Amino acid sequence: MKRTPKLLSKRNLLCFSLVLTLCFLLYSSSGGNTRLGKTDKTQVCVVPHSHIDHGWTSSVDQYRASVELIMTSTFCHIREAGKKFVWAEVYYFQRWYNKLSDNSVCPDTDIKLKHLLHALITEGRLEFVNGGLIMHDEALVSLKGQIDQMSSGIKWLEENFGVRPNIGYQIDPFGHSSFTPLLYHHLDYKYAVVNRIDYRVKNAFAEEGKKLFLWKGQESHPDESYITTHMLAHTYSNDAEHLKRIDSMSSHAATTLADSVIAEMEAQSLMYPDSGHLLLLWGDDFRFKNAPSAFNPMDALLERLKKTNTRFDFKYCTLSEYFEAVSENLPKKEMAKYSDDFLPYISEIFDFWTGFYSTRPALKMFARDVESDIYSSEISHATLALNLLNSGKSLDKHRKEASKVIEQVKNEISVLNHHDAITGTCAAVAAKQYEKIYDDGKEELSLLVGELFSINKENVIKAKMDSHKYYLHKSLTQEPIYLTLFNPLAFERVESVNVEILGAENIRLQDSSSGKDIPFQKVSLGGESSSSSITFSVSVPALGVTTLVVTRKEKDTENTEVNIGVTANPKISNDRFEVVANDNGVEIRDLETDISLSQTFRTYYTSKRFCSGAYSFRTYPRLEFWISYGQGIGYGMPGLLFLWIVYTCVKFPKSKCPKIRFSSIPHILKNHQKEIVTGIFLSMLLGVIAFGVLRFFNFEYTEEIWYGYYFGIAMATCFFLTRKKFMFGVILLLLFPTFFVSHLALPDLHSYPLDHANVVPTTFVIHGKLQDELIQIWGDADSTNSSYVEQHVILKKTQNGEFPQDTIEMFEVVRTQPDTQLVSRFKYSGLGSPRLFTDNSFHLIEQYPYSFLETPPGNYHPVINQAVLKSGKGDHTKEVSWTTTQSLGVGNLPDSLEFMLARDLRRDDGKGLRTLVADQHLHTIPMTLSFDTSSDSTRREKLKFRKNNPLVLLQSKNEISASSSFKFSPKKFPNIYLQTMNVETIDNRSLTLLMRLHLMDPTSDQKEKFTFGPLFKDNFGLDRLQVTKILQTDLSGQTQKATLTEDTTVEIGPYQILTFLIELSHK
Repeated sequence: MKRTPKLLSKRNLLCFSLVLTLCFLLYSSSGGNTRLGKTDKTQVCVVPHSHIDHGWTSSVDQYRASVELIMTSTFCHIREAGKKFVWAEVYYFQRWYNKLSDNSVCPDTDIKLKHLLHALITEGRLEFVNGGLIMHDEALVSLKGQIDQMSSGIKWLEENFGVRPNIGYQIDPFGHSSFTPLLYHHLDYKYAVVNRIDYRVKNAFAEEGKKLFLWKGQESHPDESYITTHMLAHTYSNDAEHLKRIDSMSSHAATTLADSVIAEMEAQSLMYPDSGHLLLLWGDDFRFKNAPSAFNPMDALLERLKKTNTRFDFKYCTLSEYFEAVSENLPKKEMAKYSDDFLPYISEIFDFWTGFYSTRPALKMFARDVESDIYSSEISHATLALNLLNSGKSLDKHRKEASKVIEQVKNEISVLNHHDAITGTCAAVAAKQYEKIYDDGKEELSLLVGELFSINKENVIKAKMDSHKYYLHKSLTQEPIYLTLFNPLAFERVESVNVEILGAENIRLQDSSSGKDIPFQKVSLGGESSSSSITFSVSVPALGVTTLVVTRKEKDTENTEVNIGVTANPKISNDRFEVVANDNGVEIRDLETDISLSQTFRTYYTSKRFCSGAYSFRTYPRLEFWISYGQGIGYGMPGLLFLWIVYTCVKFPKSKCPKIRFSSIPHILKNHQKEIVTGIFLSMLLGVIAFGVLRFFNFEYTEEIWYGYYFGIAMATCFFLTRKKFMFGVILLLLFPTFFVSHLALPDLHSYPLDHANVVPTTFVIHGKLQDELIQIWGDADSTNSSYVEQHVILKKTQNGEFPQDTIEMFEVVRTQPDTQLVSRFKYSGLGSPRLFTDNSFHLIEQYPYSFLETPPGNYHPVINQAVLKSGKGDHTKEVSWTTTQSLGVGNLPDSLEFMLARDLRRDDGKGLRTLVADQHLHTIPMTLSFDTSSDSTRREKLKFRKNNPLVLLQSKNEISASSSFKFSPKKFPNIYLQTMNVETIDNRSLTLLMRLHLMDPTSDQKEKFTFGPLFKDNFGLDRLQVTKILQTDLSGQTQKATLTEDTTVEIGPYQILTFLIELSHK
């Protein structure tokens, strides 16, 4: 009998494996990092804070009393020497402060609160960080939403306390956008604190000791936009785990935490560059309701640390003190740089926080819709005020106070962009109040616009954001109805307008100025009201109006009705596109570029064990298991090769290689224990070597490697007990099917077609002379707890070249069944291998290609305005874009994109909400598809602005006097977007405008130049107004950066948002 060589004897192998395993464990426990902290005493800045949510598990109003208690208790307590505090959200603070009288005092004292607050802020002991009204979400909020809420908060702090923050502080949003450092740069902020970041990235930053770094959002952003950024060591609620509940401990008990805190700070000292200073954020959600009971044990602990430890010096600080100390001791050239976003957020393996991109679609629509109303209100107020001043007319009370009303509405609706509001990650009671805030805001703005145009508020008709339809409140009687359409954008636009009107039989539509008949098509809606929907094309000048008049005529001499019918081959087409319906969706073909899209609806299911929730998106658990196992096999393959080589050198007699039978398992376990033990320890040896190599070369490893490790153990044991041929068969059996399941067919195996329940759609086709419409309906709209999908596809026809031929209008009315998530998938062909771009609210950013290791949820990205597929370069460019008017998630899958439309989730995903997101409402999700073969992005950008800022329709019995009073010429102002034009101050002879401008496409290399004198005289036509002062400011409009004249040439470059305060007066 041959013996095993001495070198590879079982005893030697066992000892060798144990020694290596011990070495590996010791190496791992050291973090694989030999960097040492500073040998001198390190300053630990303990920063007390309380994170305040504006609606979450309770509503905004329900939280108000608790927040006011926190502010009163905390601010009165920190008057004691050495105490400090940071406060981030202005919304609640502003309302609490405004309620205080001059005689309001701290409890059980005669100290006046207002006087105390001013003293604390002046002394730097109470510090405002971030500065916005709320802590907004970064993945879903529009550019206007972010700027407005930040500017309003900063402005209020400046006016009431004479201070302004310079530190961004986003500790709870679920990931960080590439626009965030650019936003802070335009606000003149120097520093930022971030938190929720992919755990793998966070671990990598910690391993490399660079959690304090320079951050800009994209490599193409200017270098001056780098922000010194601190990434929290753990989370904002347990940056030192042992301090999480210290406020519930006695002072004596708190002192026992000293050793644990020192050990934690030793570990954190390796995560950050050596600056001699560390940050310890202390607080949690709604903490410090009883400030003395929280501070007293912490005071005792800090006193104990001061006496017993020689490594760290702990003291209360503000964030400004921390960052200023770091800046003095750590040159920027020694800091790491990072140029990307931190999305999506992944908290642990297969825990992708990408579900909130589409949770509660109604809340996402509310935020965008009312922001559009604010924009049109600001623009209409400014244009009308400029015109009246130019003509020498006096302004009435409403026009003088309009700015205050707009600012008040912006202040109230800011909570809709909170990181638990627009995300949908809130309880039903909070969602209900958000809806009320939305309704009240729209009511106020309708009243304001009515007063500006001297009509009743019910005659101000805003288009529904989801479908751009207008609903008139009055029926057509003998007298005519004037329809005035106001364009809030600084470029001319041609729009297809859909108006639902009562009694619209035998009507005539004319341009009021020329008397020219306007062609339209009509769909009779029936019912007792005999209402009809009329569709027509209208051209509206930049920042101007077009007025139409609707009258009756005795007989309908022209056929405006459409043909509606059900056909066996549902199909619509125009000169550019062909759309064919099928049982699963539609086939779209671009006749010009040969690009084809196959659109279908699919469903993701969830389960008890591995459920999706308000925050997270998880796919069916059985597939997750196989994917994990398949990834483990992939990681384990090099190990199998190594084992094969080792085992070939170990010769065992064939008599010790029994065949595997269930009946022989007890015999094998009894008589082959040595072989089993040897196989296990050889596999342990393999694991130690594999992990050691990965750590030595700084390769990132994840939990998936453990699957390969377990697989290696199983294969090693199996090999010792079986013949080599059997082993080869096991590999083939387990490896290739699993590889196929988890990698090749991954996306389709995670979701199911909509017809999984054998649902066949009802299809209608509407043929008209202006546009064709294809309608598909799956399910019953009145049936609860079941899926319902109603898809509309609209193709416009050429009318004297007025209709754009490169767009397709689509909108879906959807509801998904419980515990499912509904998506619309577009499989593309004719694009080659395109790159996906989504917008960060300001400009497009390129997303990474599909990764099978992440599974579908990990390949989801937020869409605020647009998702774009691009292929080719220069003259060979092909592009397909999807423009939406509300935020949602898009999945980047092989050969397809999918948009998540609706979610109904009856289980909690364990992220703190502790409630269900049962959403059985019908939601309308609009999209505009655009196809382009040019490299000019201006058209696509204009489409985005058009869809997000629809025309404002005003109905009246007489023509509105202001309707033709303002003219704006976009000449010499072609590629600049008027992001803001708001009246800041106004009297009978002068006004001050706040203007924000940026390039139509902020990524364009082409700079634009203009001067303000010609802008107001030639473009605005204001020949009787003179520019008396121009100040260039930061983005908030509060900090002056330069003084200009009307003859100064202004240049706007890529990624810039220029802000100006312009004073104009009557000559």
